[in-house]
Parts: sequence; C-alpha cells; structure tokens
Amino acid sequence: MEDALTIPRPVSGRPRPRWNLDRGGFDALLAALDPDRDAAAERYAALRERLSRFFTWNNADDPDAQADLVLDRVARRVAASSGDDEAVRQPEKFAAGVARMLLREGWRAQKANLQMISSFQQQNEDRNRLEQEQRELERLSALLDECLNELPPEQQELIRRYYSSGSRSQIDGRKQLAEEFNISLNALRNRALRIRGDVERKARKRLELTSL
Repeated sequence: MEDALTIPRPVSGRPRPRWNLDRGGFDALLAALDPDRDAAAERYAALRERLSRFFTWNNADDPDAQADLVLDRVARRVAASSGDDEAVRQPEKFAAGVARMLLREGWRAQKANLQMISSFQQQNEDRNRLEQEQRELERLSALLDECLNELPPEQQELIRRYYSSGSRSQIDGRKQLAEEFNISLNALRNRALRIRGDVERKARKRLELTSL
C-alpha cells in the first residue's frame, strides 16, 4: 500500500504555491480520515477526486493542483491541532471549507489580474490614440502650409499678416492692412475668414485622402 499512500502531484500545468508537507503531516491526515490505514487511503483518494471535480466545475485553473493544495492545508491544520479541532473530527467537511476559501482567493486574484490587464490595455489604447492624434496634427499642419502656399500671392500676404499680429498690435496691424487693401475692417475680417476656411477644408480633405 506504500505507493497508494503517496500524495499525488500534478504532472503538468502551471506550478502552484504549496505547503512543505512532511510525512508526519500526511500520516496525521490519514489518521483523521480513518483509523484503518487502508480505509484512510481510499477516503483520501476519494476526497482528492471530489476536490478536483469541485475546482473543475468552478472553472478553476489547474484543478488537480488546487485539490492538492487543499489537502496540504488540511494536513497542516490536522498535524498542528488537538483532537477536538474540526479538521481532526471532520477532515472532509473542513477540506470543503478550505476549497471554497481557496476558490474565492482564486477569483479575487483573477479579478485583480483582469483589472490590471484592462488598465494596461487602456493605457496602451490612450497612448496609441494620443500618438495618432499627434501624427494627424503634424500632418494637418504640413498640409495647411502646403495649401496656404498654393494661394495667390495677394491672398497669402493677407492671411499671413492678418493672423501674425500680436495681441497688442493686432488692432493697429489689421487697420493698416485694411487700408493697404482699401477695404473696411469688417470686409477684411470676412475675407480672412473665407480664405482660412478654404485652406482648412482643402487641408482636411487631403488628410482624409492620405488616411484611406
């Protein structure tokens, strides 16, 4: 029966944190399951199978490893407890409680991982969006200059000078510009807005075409 009493270990899957269960702890768990060694081995195997199915039904990662971890924790508790402890009196019931607790721990860890992944994905999406917007702004700026340079010289001079005046000299500069073009300030403003609108529409249309 020696081979039958060996604690099963998973042969594949991601490693799980485990208690350092010694032979004494394992023997204590068997004794709590049944005074008869052979009967205890059978109950141990059946308990491990039930625990593995429990974790499988609840979509736990690596159910066999989780079942082993439960049994390790129960054996540790039994080895350190007195005879009136629930782990000693009802080891299978105690194991079921440990399994539920371990499952909740897994759910919390999974939720935390998903939140972390989601946060990283959102950060990447935000960074990619900002980089895309920056590239579009740079491209649009280049297209605006390109379309502006295609204007007739008179319109180029008007639009550049209209928007080049600083805040302090803006009014005086535009008055002078209106006088040079022999038009009113209101007419100058309308002409500048019309030219600017035409330039922006052409630039955005070219931007859309280059983005296809």
